Amino acid sequence: MAKFNSSTIAFATIIAFGAIGQAAQAGESYVTNRDITSWSRTTTNLTLDSDEWSNGRRDWGSYAYKTYQDGSVTQEIDCYCGGYDVTTTFKDFTFHTASAGETGYETFGSTTKLDGSIFTQSGSDTTEHETAAGNR
Repeated sequence: MAKFNSSTIAFATIIAFGAIGQAAQAGESYVTNRDITSWSRTTTNLTLDSDEWSNGRRDWGSYAYKTYQDGSVTQEIDCYCGGYDVTTTFKDFTFHTASAGETGYETFGSTTKLDGSIFTQSGSDTTEHETAAGNR
């Protein structure tokens, strides 16, 4: 059996622990601890005020006129020296006249009014936390 003195054992121990330490440090160690907070807000304020109006006037007129006669008219002329006589005979004779008229106007109008508000608000709040550790 081989005999080792204390200085040999100490040297071997240093070499062994050094090799183990090198293996543990083969990569890069890291630790991450992060808090992220973000927010956004959108606000819309829309006011509506709309007036619409219309008006007008219409004028009209309508007329009718008619003349007609019924029956017969005859004339008889007697001539004599120094002159003549005219005799006019009306047999069931009627002379008709008719008329009608209409006039007028119309005035109209309308008003439309629209009032209102549209108010919207939307938002987003985000909170994030990350923790990590290890070797790369």
